[in-house]
Amino acid sequence: MSTASTIEAPILVGYADHDSDAALQWAAREASRRHLPLRVVHADSTAADYPWGWGYPVAGDIVRVQEALRDNAKAVLAELSKRVRESHPDVPFVATRADTTPGEALVSASAEATLLVVGHGRHPVAGTMGSTAATVAAHSRCPVVVVPTVTASEKAKDEGDTRFSATVVVGLDDSPECDDALGFGFQQAAARGVPLVPLHAWWVDPLFLPTALPADWDDIDAKAQAAVNLLLGQWKARFPEVKVEPMLARMRPADALVAASHSAELLVVGCRGRGGFSSLLLGSVSRKVLHRAHCPVAVVRRGQLPALQDIEVHEFDETPAS
Repeated sequence: MSTASTIEAPILVGYADHDSDAALQWAAREASRRHLPLRVVHADSTAADYPWGWGYPVAGDIVRVQEALRDNAKAVLAELSKRVRESHPDVPFVATRADTTPGEALVSASAEATLLVVGHGRHPVAGTMGSTAATVAAHSRCPVVVVPTVTASEKAKDEGDTRFSATVVVGLDDSPECDDALGFGFQQAAARGVPLVPLHAWWVDPLFLPTALPADWDDIDAKAQAAVNLLLGQWKARFPEVKVEPMLARMRPADALVAASHSAELLVVGCRGRGGFSSLLLGSVSRKVLHRAHCPVAVVRRGQLPALQDIEVHEFDETPAS
């Protein structure tokens, strides 16, 4: 065991296998950009399933499986440690193994992290998001960034498409509780030197409108824009260097955000529980965004932004990879 050391709250990333490579590289770049340490957690519980036979496994089987899991974890940690140190030698780095489920390990570690990064791929048939990404997005103690295996920007680069115009997109409603996600978006846009696109999408099926309510869409748009401008005011003053390109969309919020993710480096959404985005709960809309977005998606809960502005110092005892 290493002695406890005092470090700044790290960028935390979960690593399972090579499907997590995109998340690992995203987290390493973020740690380098923000001059923060990087902590990689590889969770591999020894509480394994034993599919063979009709009865319980004998003691020797359990020991052999557990030893194989530990050996595999050590090999994974050693290999990813080498790659990170080669690609980002400036980033203080530790890689550790957790003997529990990935979701449990990452949610627990998020209490001492600045940002948690996790990857996910889409199921070839169902298009569903992995359980680990869903778990940490719902329960993390710090903001979460979910990174798809292939992003729109990487695809455009591979295809030689020069039309890709990077932005940071933030999903907004007209409530003041979205300040945390909006502030996170401004910070990211400033750090990347790209425009910020505050996106307000609304949709009401005309069949459900009261007959006494005039369908004056332009008037609704004007009121929505005024509310968005009010929310943007303080952040534009704090980040005058960020070019802001507000967008209103008369369509379902999830569809609008997914469409915007085609040209975004990062998409930021809020998660409010009982406060925050009225239209972006960690429910149907945010799940659709996390499942279908073409870029990394940041989920920022109410009250998490101060941890990003005033990074605390923590101590934790770890066994680093050899």
